[in-house]
Amino acid sequence: MDFAVCIEQNYPSGGEACATELGLDWSNIEACTTDEQAAAKVSVANANVTAFADIPGTPTVFINGKQLSTTNALLYQVCNAYTGTKPAGCP
Repeated sequence: MDFAVCIEQNYPSGGEACATELGLDWSNIEACTTDEQAAAKVSVANANVTAFADIPGTPTVFINGKQLSTTNALLYQVCNAYTGTKPAGCP
């Protein structure tokens, strides 16, 4: 989750810096994102999902069945909607 949060905060060019900061191997991540077979699988999955819902693209995020209009401050939106004891990662 830390990587996803970092990527969102530093989009679109922060991937390598986020990986380094978190001790992740950027070359493995980059290889996965540039692999043609992986890209084809993502395209098929995206087409399957969008065929069943009014989804303009990815990422499309739903919280409690309601589509978010933006993924800005996603962590805040998720934490705000969470009704249990807030996890340590919530602001």
